[in-house]
Amino acid sequence: MSVDRLSPWKITRAGKGRHDKARPQAAPQARTRGHLHPGSLAPFDQWPGPAFTPAELRCTAKLQRYKLRETTGVCMAEQGASVVVQRRVEWPDTDAAGHYHHSTVVRWVEAAESVLHERLGLTELFGVVPRVRYEADYLERLWFRDVVDVELRVAAVGRTSVRYEFEVRRAGRVAARGAMVAVNSDPAQGGAQPWPEDVRKKLLESGPQRPELIG
Repeated sequence: MSVDRLSPWKITRAGKGRHDKARPQAAPQARTRGHLHPGSLAPFDQWPGPAFTPAELRCTAKLQRYKLRETTGVCMAEQGASVVVQRRVEWPDTDAAGHYHHSTVVRWVEAAESVLHERLGLTELFGVVPRVRYEADYLERLWFRDVVDVELRVAAVGRTSVRYEFEVRRAGRVAARGAMVAVNSDPAQGGAQPWPEDVRKKLLESGPQRPELIG
C-alpha cells in the first residue's frame, strides 16, 4: 500500500491481507515547514500552501535592510511598513449568531491598508492594486462593541506584487490572522506592472507607522 511520504502515518502489510495497526512516523526532515519569515506573524508551517525545502528558502544577498530570495526575486521585508488601526465591532458587523461576520475582517484589513498607504504617501496606489489572494484563520469570536487592534504589515514584495500579513487582536489576544496579496497594475496598459523603485523601497523599509486609534 502506497502512502504519501508527507503523511505522519505509515501502513505496512503483514501476511495474507492483514495490516499492522497504523503507527506514527515523523515526516521527513527535509520537508519540515518550521521556518519563520522575517517580520512574519506566525511560523511558516501555520500557513497553507506547498512545503518548501531549506534550500528553496535560502537568502543569498542582503540588500540594505531586506533579503533577496535567490530563485524568485521576492524581497522578504525585515523592516517592512506596518500600521495598527483600531476598530469597534458595530451592529452591522455581526451576524445571526451574534458575533462578528467573517467578512468584517476583510474590511478592517483594507481599511488598515488605506491608512498605511496614506502614512507612506502612496495614495496613488488606491484603485490600482487589486487583490489576487486572501487567507484568514478565525481563532476567537468578537462581539458587538468590542474594540480591536488590526495590525497590517508588509511581509514580502515581489516584482509586481506585495504580500501583507495581518492580525486582529482584542485585549492582546489574537482573534484572527492571515495574509493578503495584491498586485500593482496599470489600468491603461492592463496586466501587472513592476513596482517603481521608490514605492518598493517605502513598502520594504519604512517600518511601523503612526497608528490610527479610536478617540
